[in-house]
Amino acid sequence: MNSALRGWIAVALFALLSAACREASAPRLAPLAPDARILAFGDSLTHGYGADAGKSYPAQLARLLGRPVVESGVNGETSEQGLARLPHELDREAPALLLCAWAATTSCAGSTRRAPRKISRA
Repeated sequence: MNSALRGWIAVALFALLSAACREASAPRLAPLAPDARILAFGDSLTHGYGADAGKSYPAQLARLLGRPVVESGVNGETSEQGLARLPHELDREAPALLLCAWAATTSCAGSTRRAPRKISRA
């Protein structure tokens, strides 16, 4: 079998496997309304610790999307502390989309893994 034929077979198998893995009934997310609020919530990574002004990921995302992204990151905050702060931020900002990110502080502080799971269920 020549290499071109093998290539086409590989592409066809990949396409079939990709189609088989998709759920037909998977919910589709509706596009955000033009005035929908996006809240980036988390620790120093969300705040932009160590980045130049305007270079945090929420600022970069706002530029890419062409819409505001509320930055709610706290330097040194663990996921447990964030979980306690989350209800207030949700009430205050009433976001249509919530982005949560904790990494450095939680892992360095030896925090448990329970808080991120609780946040994902909230």
